Amino acid sequence: MHPSDPWKSLKSVSFMVFGALGLRALWSFVKLALPIEVIRDMHGMLPVVDGLLMFLAVATTMMFLGLGASAARKVNGPVGFHPALAALSFLVPFANVILPALAMRQVWKAKNPQRSEGLVWGWWGLYIVHTIINAAAIRIPIPYFGLLLVLALLGVWGAMIYFIGLAPAAQSFAPQGHFAPIAYGQPGPAGYYPNQNMQSGYPAPPAGGYGAPVG
Repeated sequence: MHPSDPWKSLKSVSFMVFGALGLRALWSFVKLALPIEVIRDMHGMLPVVDGLLMFLAVATTMMFLGLGASAARKVNGPVGFHPALAALSFLVPFANVILPALAMRQVWKAKNPQRSEGLVWGWWGLYIVHTIINAAAIRIPIPYFGLLLVLALLGVWGAMIYFIGLAPAAQSFAPQGHFAPIAYGQPGPAGYYPNQNMQSGYPAPPAGGYGAPVG
């Protein structure tokens, strides 16, 4: 990776986010494997451990957002979210319902302008649903619904972090440079015919036009 790559600083914190998400996923499977007697004995502790592991995932994502917003400013100039506001967007009362998603969207578009924003909005939608269900202690009468919701959230979360922090930026396929169309009779860019000693561009037609083809 080039030393001047503005996204280089996100690599290490991306692995930190992956570690936090992995711990949360592992804990979900541990709870599933625990005997029912242990679950009853630990009934008061389970939500605490859930909350601490989710807090770790959010805290590392806040660091990721701050560095990502800084990288986005290097790419697009001083527009959009300030890195400090992006990092603290989870903590702004009321606005934290949408602010982290908007900050992540800014970082996503700076890194991957050709890719859909679906992962960002999928991540945030699942996060909001997960938060509401946990905060209100809503019981969904679907077997393993909580586990499936958490795993879906963590999977989309991890994929989003990967495409921003680790994956190569999506490239545009718009014609550029010497691949751009050239009008007939107009000079092409320098070096258009690198191996030929002739004027670049298409030659203009002769004054009298082209003659009839030879049979």
